Amino acid sequence: MNDSALETLPLPQNGSPSLPVGSSVAHRRWPGGGGGLALACAPRPGCTGSRPSSRGIGGFTLIELLVVLAILALLAGLVGPRVLDQLGGAKAKSARVQIAEIEQALDLFRLDVGRYPSEQEGLQALVARPATNPTGWNGPYLKKGLPLDPWGNSYQYANPGRVGPVDVYSLGADGKPGGEGEAADIYAR
Repeated sequence: MNDSALETLPLPQNGSPSLPVGSSVAHRRWPGGGGGLALACAPRPGCTGSRPSSRGIGGFTLIELLVVLAILALLAGLVGPRVLDQLGGAKAKSARVQIAEIEQALDLFRLDVGRYPSEQEGLQALVARPATNPTGWNGPYLKKGLPLDPWGNSYQYANPGRVGPVDVYSLGADGKPGGEGEAADIYAR
């Protein structure tokens, strides 16, 4: 048999699960192909009888993968900072809400005792009776205890305050007085 010759073998009359009854299958030795046998279909429309190509195997080229990675990096660069800014803004809003709750508790303390806690008594006077044992103290005024700011630091208390009769404030993300942006001091008003 010539290397380029195609030999046709008939199938059994009961057929095959993948081929109809009466079909035939051909096999050929591919020239320079290492001597292996390969199956090819019998001549019919849509079948060339030639060697199957490797182009039918799915996958991505290196260029396609690099383009996708470049697009993802671009999106992360554009969207990432905006998401982080929103997260910082949410922490500042949360601090303002907590400060407002502490200020309400301070107002209740003032109604019961007749004054705000001194700086020495501090915000602890809202959760435990101060050592000065003020008359009329009817606490605790914060049932869940004294909260920490969203960055895990204690709230600051000043009596007298810069903004009002007393000030409750957070030192921001850096935990230091002053600052800008997320590190700025946060007051309720």
